[in-house]
Parts: sequence; C-alpha cells; structure tokens
Amino acid sequence: MARLGYTRFVSQGGDCGSVVSHRMAMQHVKGLIGIHVNMPATVPPHIARLRALSEPAPASLSPDEKRAYEKLNVFYRDNCGYSAMMVTRPQTVGYALADSPVGQAAWMYDKISQWTYSGGVPERSLTRDEILDDISLYWPTGEEKASESCEQRCRAAWASLVPSYTSSMREKEDMMCR
Repeated sequence: MARLGYTRFVSQGGDCGSVVSHRMAMQHVKGLIGIHVNMPATVPPHIARLRALSEPAPASLSPDEKRAYEKLNVFYRDNCGYSAMMVTRPQTVGYALADSPVGQAAWMYDKISQWTYSGGVPERSLTRDEILDDISLYWPTGEEKASESCEQRCRAAWASLVPSYTSSMREKEDMMCR
C-alpha cells in the first residue's frame, strides 16, 4: 500500500481474502487500521466438531443458538460440496471449468444462486447483465482455474488460524469418503 501512496488503509476480505485480512491483522501490518471480513471463522471449536460429526446441537444451547446450529448444518450440507472439491482436487475442477464456457457459467450461476440470499433465484437480487458480467470476468482470464488452487492454499492458511475447525472438517471428509 505504501507503493500506492497510502500510509493508512483497511483490508476487506471474503472467502480466501478473509484469511489474508486476518493474517494482515495478526502480523500488525504497518498502516493497517482495521479489517472487515465477510467470512469470519467464528464457530467455536467444540460446536464445529459436533457439526462435522453430524451430532445434534448440545442441550446447553439456547433456542436461538440451536436454530443457528441447525442453519449452520444446512449451510454445510447444501453449500460446501464445491469447497471440498476445490480443496481436494483443485486442478481437476479448474481445468474442467477452464475448458468449457458453458460448464463454467453453470458452475458460477449455481454459486451465485446460493450466495445472493434470493431463494435460489439470483435475478431477484441482481440483473441478468450483472450476473453475466460476473461470470464472464472469469472466462477470458482463466481465473477460475487459479481460484480453485487458491482455495486449497487458503485451507492451509485457515488451519493455522482455526486448527480445531480444520481438524473437524478433516474428520467429516474422512467420514464422507468411507
């Protein structure tokens, strides 16, 4: 940031960028005055472990916490398969997406459908042009392939930030692969 002329700045990160922002804060980067992340690692380790093992919510949780626990289960059940693929087979997914514009568009449309809080109909939140703009930014650059291997590297970085979360995810993956 100093090369760009900034002496003070903030860092915003989501997904893998969340790891970068956390790391910058932990390293006390000169000039960094704050971070904003939209993918914080806030699941307590004992809760993450139970969730990864498909255990019910602990009886000690409040009704609101139990609802949050169930939402977390639904999120991981319905929305994290892509992440497991990108972490374990990044090049396979990356090359497949880089080889087919239709495949890449379908892959990304599915993610946009899930991530726009639109009930699976992203056109409720974004215009069709906005959706196509987002999708098309990846095709000419081959960026999707790079983002797949980035996901794998980010997982290793998350491990250093939240070791029990990562180990519980490994337990879940091991159980799923049996």
